[in-house]
Amino acid sequence: MTVSPLDHAIRKALNDRRIFGMPQKLIHRADWSNLKLSIKSGKTKEVQNILSGAESAVCNLISSERDLRKKGHLEDAKKLLAGLKTKIGQQSSFVAYLLDMLDEFGPLLSNLPNMEKFGKVIEGYNHSTAEQFFLYKIQKEKNRRKKDALCTLIEIVNELYKSHVNPLEIAFFVRKIDSLPQIMEVLQCQQ
Repeated sequence: MTVSPLDHAIRKALNDRRIFGMPQKLIHRADWSNLKLSIKSGKTKEVQNILSGAESAVCNLISSERDLRKKGHLEDAKKLLAGLKTKIGQQSSFVAYLLDMLDEFGPLLSNLPNMEKFGKVIEGYNHSTAEQFFLYKIQKEKNRRKKDALCTLIEIVNELYKSHVNPLEIAFFVRKIDSLPQIMEVLQCQQ
């Protein structure tokens, strides 16, 4: 199966914790890989074991957490996991998408600033001007996480340019990248 450079860029960005933080890993890399294999081979019992293990771990964290704010985030994570379980039970194509795009599973938080201006510069100017704009914004950024996220993103954008992806597509990707964590919202309303 051939993967488009844009799909590869989305996958790379989603799995880079400098761009998208994952405050609570619900299903770690090895279990996620096993879940993917178990779903593809129809091993329902193994799928249920992985999901039950993740659910038990979150419930244990919730019961031992004293900080109400952190407890609320863990409750949201539990809902996310329940939504994944529901979608797997429905044999949704969305689950196949998540399995292909993610290396591990949990809530995602964007570390990027608003990317609208970055997309406009890519859309309206050549590669070198867009790169200079990124570098200028990186230099001016005070927040360390945002700075790291932008440094990582510029590498992905340069790969897209090298792959001869249409600048309009790159601009759209950059404008919308900070909204990628919203793919998890589909799961949160599926219990």
